[in-house]
Amino acid sequence: MTERDLATVGLPDDRDQPAWEEIQKGMRNADELKSIGKQQAAFLLLWIAFEQTIRKLLIEAGLPLERLAPAIMIRQLYSEGILSMAQFDVARSCLETRNLVVHGFDKPDLNDEYERLRAVLAELLPTSS
Repeated sequence: MTERDLATVGLPDDRDQPAWEEIQKGMRNADELKSIGKQQAAFLLLWIAFEQTIRKLLIEAGLPLERLAPAIMIRQLYSEGILSMAQFDVARSCLETRNLVVHGFDKPDLNDEYERLRAVLAELLPTSS
């Protein structure tokens, strides 16, 4: 994708993005689902909160990439120094897990991936909004 292509993806703005509070609520809802044994649903809901977060981080950084695929957004955030190497590795691993779950494949270590993604999400979310 060229720089010109990136510019046409859309101007970064926050109009159609959820507030930080809504993302945090989604994270709490995921935790509730996990606590009652709904691991796949919990993981997917947590992934939604993660994607919302990385889009907002891209917008805050002034990067016009909020409409791109998660893999591209993750790489861009790492390239910009917004994600650490450890966060980048977890995000990539959890993206693979998300793809397996969404397409109906079994993922036996879903609990571990959930906890890893949750830890990264907690690091990325603002402490007070």
